[in-house]
Amino acid sequence: MSGLLFAGELALAATIILFAAHALASFSPRASLRHLVRLGGLAALLLLPLAAFLPSVFVLHSDAPVAATVNANAAPDHATHILAWMLIGVAALWAAGTLALLARGIAGAWTLAMLRRRSRPHGFDAKRLADWARRTGFHGGWTLRFSAAVETPLSWGIFRPTILLPEVCADWDRSALDAAMLHELAHLSRRDAVSQALALMCCALYWPHPLVWVQARSLRADAETAADDAVISAGVRPSDYAALLLHVAAGVSGRTAELGMAMAGRAGLEARIQSVLASNLSRSGVTKMQILKTVSFGLGTVLLFALTRPTLAADPAAPQPTPVVVAQPVPTVASNAQPKDQPSDQAVPARPARRTRTGAGANRQQQNSAHDRTETDAALAGANIEQKIADAHIGEKVAAALAEAHIGEKVAEALAKANIDQKIADAHIGEKIAEALAKANIDQKIADAHIGEKVAEALAKANIDQKIKEALQRLETDAAARGAPAGIPDAPGKPQ
Repeated sequence: MSGLLFAGELALAATIILFAAHALASFSPRASLRHLVRLGGLAALLLLPLAAFLPSVFVLHSDAPVAATVNANAAPDHATHILAWMLIGVAALWAAGTLALLARGIAGAWTLAMLRRRSRPHGFDAKRLADWARRTGFHGGWTLRFSAAVETPLSWGIFRPTILLPEVCADWDRSALDAAMLHELAHLSRRDAVSQALALMCCALYWPHPLVWVQARSLRADAETAADDAVISAGVRPSDYAALLLHVAAGVSGRTAELGMAMAGRAGLEARIQSVLASNLSRSGVTKMQILKTVSFGLGTVLLFALTRPTLAADPAAPQPTPVVVAQPVPTVASNAQPKDQPSDQAVPARPARRTRTGAGANRQQQNSAHDRTETDAALAGANIEQKIADAHIGEKVAAALAEAHIGEKVAEALAKANIDQKIADAHIGEKIAEALAKANIDQKIADAHIGEKVAEALAKANIDQKIKEALQRLETDAAARGAPAGIPDAPGKPQ
């Protein structure tokens, strides 16, 4: 989103700068000043992308969503994918146009280099070359050569400027040759090769913008008109120079007029001749103060754009998004495997056969059964197993916890120590214990309680072992007092 906003701001700023430069150039009567203003506008366009690295005073805060739901298996948003591919396509198209224009510029430079390699040296003396340079005010190094492959005088180059004259120029008279050389040396003195390179880069970067192409063509036309003004200012008669322009343009038929800074071509020739023949135009060049003002205008425009362009940023006061991951259900596989610590098979002692008694023995058995049931209920109530298990909130791993507590082994040891087997067989305690456990429904209540990871602590708190021993002692004491065999119920937590 920030990239799209910056691209829109860049296009808007480029449009404003191009319109402003064109309006300012239209009010200037001098071609050299118009050229300088247009060049400043194009240079500002090249500096505009650097505003992305400068801070802005206008920050648009966007409220972040409070919560974002993330689903790994959710269906993709087709609208988002289409928009993303459209943006990628637009960026690829822009990059292709930029690369094509840069490749065209490189191909033109290679063509000029080949023309220079196939050309031949000139035959003029050094005095004449110095006179041409003195009249145009150019004091740098330059090279003059003749070539049969060109139809109009050309000049190009930034570090090693070159002037290439057609072979037919050797037959021109002195005034025509002087006018041609003064025109090309004026281009070198004005550094028009640099301005054309900047215009090429600006067109490559903003090639979808039509105003950029209009400004680039106007820049080239102003450069040619400014060079014509330099020739007239050097003392060449306007009528003779206009005739030379018509003669050179009539012989141009190839693409060489588009390479470098050509002296004459058919495009814009009429406007150039009217400018040459005009008698009330100012033909002076630009001053250093005007150059400084133009540079300051360009830099100020870029700085103003960088400081005033809106930027997007997250609101620091807004709550940060909290991603909520929607977990997918994981299929469970039922397994019949038992815990490692829990034995698969437990030996259950066989219940002895019930003895049938009649008469007084049966009545005594019923009394003992009622008394034993009362003692069993009292022992279970004293232990208060159900309430303590519920208060402990014990979880789902009761079987493993009971196995670790070794409750079954402790109960077996207590029974063996008290010689309970014989007493249970005599008193028929097995039926009573089964009845008491069925009545209390201990196993089902333990399963419903969802016993968990804290079983060891709850059992230690209940002090099961001590209470079982106390119950056994009470049973044995009562049995000894009555002269009847004693018995104890199975532990409520005994593994089944």
